[in-house]
Amino acid sequence: MPILPFAVDILKSSKHGTVRSGRSLEYETTVISSGQDVNDGRILLTPKIDLKKYRFTAAIDWIEIAFNTPGKHQALNVSRHIERRLGFRSWVSGPVRDKAGYKGQSFILRLQSPAPNEFWRLCDELEGSYYRVRKIGRGAIRVTGVEVALDIYPKSGCGEERQLMSEVVRRHHLPDIYYWLEQDRWPRSFYWAGRNPIWPINAPTRNHKRRSAPNSSNNVTAGYLRDLSPDSYRQAPVDGTFYEGKKEGELLFRIQDKVADKRDKRTGSEIELAPDQRRTRIELQVGYGAFEGCGAMYRRGEPFRFVDVMRNQFQLLLPSLTPDDVQIQQSEWEVFKNAGVLGLDRYQRALLKEDRLTTIRSRKGERRPKLGVKGRAKAWSEFNKRGRGELEHLDERWRRR
Repeated sequence: MPILPFAVDILKSSKHGTVRSGRSLEYETTVISSGQDVNDGRILLTPKIDLKKYRFTAAIDWIEIAFNTPGKHQALNVSRHIERRLGFRSWVSGPVRDKAGYKGQSFILRLQSPAPNEFWRLCDELEGSYYRVRKIGRGAIRVTGVEVALDIYPKSGCGEERQLMSEVVRRHHLPDIYYWLEQDRWPRSFYWAGRNPIWPINAPTRNHKRRSAPNSSNNVTAGYLRDLSPDSYRQAPVDGTFYEGKKEGELLFRIQDKVADKRDKRTGSEIELAPDQRRTRIELQVGYGAFEGCGAMYRRGEPFRFVDVMRNQFQLLLPSLTPDDVQIQQSEWEVFKNAGVLGLDRYQRALLKEDRLTTIRSRKGERRPKLGVKGRAKAWSEFNKRGRGELEHLDERWRRR
């Protein structure tokens, strides 16, 4: 039987850390009955939120291209030429982005908040002007980076409804395995008090490392012992910015309760957004080789496929709890309350590993479930359909010429 009620207190940041906001996110329960699923019979948790009260939109924050010219030019002059001829600004540099005063033949250009027609005009100008990029050959203008955002606005403009959605998105997003490969990519949350980040899953302690040392041959690692401990998981505030990946990496993922823009960490200044512009935002920055690695580039007349590039990055999942063991169910719920789907996935995989390690001899030959990418969770089809639909609309807008 499930433990009732299933409700999570939403936290907010303060000068002293995090405190309760006075609001909560409630869940309804159903039993999974697919017949052929490793999660059959488990308790599925679905957040009580009416998606019809929200408006979804997808947009491009910036797009970056690389190109070569037959002759040498100054990056500043290229930027000035584009503004003079086309009427909008762009950021232009050499192959090393932060190096000022570049003069050469290889350039990187970033267009902020681009409209499709602006981008196509830009490509035409580079190919047809005295820069003569066309002479370098087919594929000379290459898309090397893009930042795509999925924005979710409460139709009522209500701040409580916006924060409820922000809590749902952060809590139900499962990071790709890519973000766990290096510690500086690990999921983390920063809030505007400028304090240290909140890690949803703490690093292994000395005790974990000490206990794992004599058992390393049995795959009892410090990370596994950390994942197996419910005390390793922490809850982040709803008004923090949630990151996965690193700034200069191939992938950087962000989730925000966006109420301000142009924040300056040095001065603490920011521009507060109007109430109708405040929203939940999911951003994925793809660049620094990821685009070139999958062969994506601009070719005249060919459409962009943001849906293909983004894959399942914007997908949300619904967690499931064990129906049989009340103690494990309680632990799973506590882990989910603190660290959402990402924490629960680590914990449930550790539980399965523990079962395999402790019963490998007594239950030899018994079939055990193999968890896929989603683990014990299920795709939240209602939300994912809305997000994917907006990405498809974005494709369509950028397909027109």
